[in-house]
Amino acid sequence: MKFDYDYDTFFSENFSCSPINCNFNNDNFCEWVSLDDDSDIILTFSMYQMNIKEWSLDNQQKRKNYIYAGNTNNPNDIFILSTQKEVFFNQPSRILFDFYHAGIHGELKVCLNTINECPFSFSSSNLTMNARKWQKGEIIIPNISKHRIFIYASGLINNYFIGFDNIRLVQLNTFKKADCS
Repeated sequence: MKFDYDYDTFFSENFSCSPINCNFNNDNFCEWVSLDDDSDIILTFSMYQMNIKEWSLDNQQKRKNYIYAGNTNNPNDIFILSTQKEVFFNQPSRILFDFYHAGIHGELKVCLNTINECPFSFSSSNLTMNARKWQKGEIIIPNISKHRIFIYASGLINNYFIGFDNIRLVQLNTFKKADCS
């Protein structure tokens, strides 16, 4: 399925799933939360020797706002963005998003409920000729269900970063907005 999409129309209409849909263009994270070492949810992650860093908001003239993980020299730093709570998906759906991953370091995952259940994973081993361009990604929610969504980036050092933008929930077989609660 090709991911051509009219972002302006999608994000200008009333959001049907505000816990998910976000283009970061209002200089905020919408209803998403960038976790740090003080977040209670971190207790659910069984990881050692890690530092949790917050995602950053950036503004480029050509793209408007997006978020990114990076600006670290410690490969043990991880970046976690999360929905504030579990989201109920009222119908089979897909979560579409844009991502930018150009370097030989770093991994991006989009996960359901824990950082061990990740239907989307992209690392430097997946790099292609399109690496220095924004790419499209998706995860599928095949059933009516409830999930907390995590966007996880790790393994970044020096000037490497991962960008993330235009998160949107659509019906499984169309680009029409899907509902959630």
